[in-house]
Amino acid sequence: MQTETILDGIERTTQLDTAADFLLDNVGKSLANGPFGDLLKGQWLGHPLHPMLTDIPIGFWTSGMLLDFLAPRSGRKAAQRLIGLGTLSAIPTALAGLTDASSIEDPAERRVAAAHAIGNGAATLMFGLSWRARHKGHHARGVLWSLLGGGVATGAGLLGGNLAFGRSK
Repeated sequence: MQTETILDGIERTTQLDTAADFLLDNVGKSLANGPFGDLLKGQWLGHPLHPMLTDIPIGFWTSGMLLDFLAPRSGRKAAQRLIGLGTLSAIPTALAGLTDASSIEDPAERRVAAAHAIGNGAATLMFGLSWRARHKGHHARGVLWSLLGGGVATGAGLLGGNLAFGRSK
């Protein structure tokens, strides 16, 4: 299935409207209008904060997964720490993203934003489960959760890229 077909399907999926309303209107607008709204919007930077923050969890998670394959035994503790740091750093990244998305009015874009948020939330949960499994000594299960989380995060990132940069025609 081509990327355009997937994006078209998400844009037309009205079942995402309820999630978009909750995430963007209730959560996002509360954040945007709250005491940390200007900080989360990146007004102090002169541009949105969310795109810059995405590199932090992605970098941690990718580094942890690389250690799983490049140093499967000696890198276990470091990989666990990197997965944990990525999971923690995803929280402010998500808050900044919801703040940015709260200003989206186009219904199709709101659906894509909701799918992006849901996908990244699921990926973050998977990486959290990876950290937990590793912490309990179940390294192989932790690696599996990381790989699943990485796949979901990649798909969600595609949606975020579409929001930020639009489709290339």
